[in-house]
Amino acid sequence: MTIGMLRPDRYRVDRDILPIFAVTLPEAGQRLISFHGTGFLIGKQVFVSRWHCLDKSLPNEQFYAALVRINGGYRAVALIEPG
Repeated sequence: MTIGMLRPDRYRVDRDILPIFAVTLPEAGQRLISFHGTGFLIGKQVFVSRWHCLDKSLPNEQFYAALVRINGGYRAVALIEPG
């Protein structure tokens, strides 16, 4: 094993592969609208997906979000394309 590389047993499918949904804004009573695919985490801050999961333009009151499990519940975390 190379020093500095993460061990494979540190990755978990139930934690690191996340569903992507179109979600309404919190002001509009945030709810899931439609499923658009999945992505996976690399480390704590990098989320990777395929472009075809996120290539559809959404109405202004919707955004793409990954559903993350937090404290036994789920939270919609906005996916922001680098500008």
